[in-house]
Amino acid sequence: MFGSSASSAKESRQRVIVKEKFQNDFIIQSILLTFIGLNSVIISGYLLIEWYGPFQNQAPIFALVVAVLELVGVYVVFYYSRRISFRVAGPIYAIEKRLSILSEGDLTMRIKLRKGDYFHEFGDRINDLVDTYERRMIKLKMIAHELGEGGERLSAERKKELMALLNSELAYFQCGEK
Repeated sequence: MFGSSASSAKESRQRVIVKEKFQNDFIIQSILLTFIGLNSVIISGYLLIEWYGPFQNQAPIFALVVAVLELVGVYVVFYYSRRISFRVAGPIYAIEKRLSILSEGDLTMRIKLRKGDYFHEFGDRINDLVDTYERRMIKLKMIAHELGEGGERLSAERKKELMALLNSELAYFQCGEK
């Protein structure tokens, strides 16, 4: 999902359940909605059979067909719900991990989502943000290095230029001043 090492990417792809509560809730809700929908159709069909007498002797066959269809429906809904939940939960997991790493000051890793995952645009925006921060941090480090290493040897004009550049870079970040 993200990272630079092949082992972590391989490991993350082998995990199907990454946001267990979300995925289980999603699957259960999908199955329940399908079950309610199927039963509504089935009850309507059964009532029609009851109301229109010529089909009454076929009610047991109808009930068996309904039971089989419900089992197949639950399986199909479970299968697709699980796949969809993985395509949602996997990116959420990757983005959460990346934001956690970012909050520790690591600007080297990027979010890498799989084909078919949701939230590619969101991951790309976060990567763009991290790219911008990394470029600005590199500039700040170069300015600090030049001021620190050659502070006494720098001309007053060069110090002034570096301070202006430093202030310009720092002005990019809007913080609640304390």
